[in-house]
Amino acid sequence: MGFSVTMSGVIVLAVIFIAVATSVSVIMKTYTTSIRSLEQIIYKNVELERATIYIKNAYINATEGNLYVELQNAGSLDLWNLPSTDFLIIYWDSSLNSTKGELLSYGTNWTVKGIMTSNGSLYGYSGYIPPGQTALIVAYLPSNVDYSKDIRIDITNSYGFVTTYEIIGGG
Repeated sequence: MGFSVTMSGVIVLAVIFIAVATSVSVIMKTYTTSIRSLEQIIYKNVELERATIYIKNAYINATEGNLYVELQNAGSLDLWNLPSTDFLIIYWDSSLNSTKGELLSYGTNWTVKGIMTSNGSLYGYSGYIPPGQTALIVAYLPSNVDYSKDIRIDITNSYGFVTTYEIIGGG
């Protein structure tokens, strides 16, 4: 009788040990997966911060039909893939008498006129916007834009960072 009690005790302890070992393994796997997910989120946020842009100013020359946007590269990466940049304007369409959104194409509907210096003068655009610099962008607006209404500008760079600016009353 003593041997069977001892063996059943050993079996119970072995089952408990296996259950604890399995639980620890599952907990460690869950912990590792959580850490990896957190690392990916942090990495993505760091990448976004490195590619931060914002619109410093925007104004319209209604006689030319042009929209001028001062786009600041506030990140630490060069902004060079401008054909992949989305430039969206939302405006009041006077011919439809309703709000309309239009995605402008780089090189056709908008282009970089130059890089602005601290005193406001322009120097040539060499294919990218360096970190800390501001580019002057010229967008050619559709002819049916009602300049007396608000115009919203959304720019999304190739890294996925979005900046928005609204010109109140079209001014």
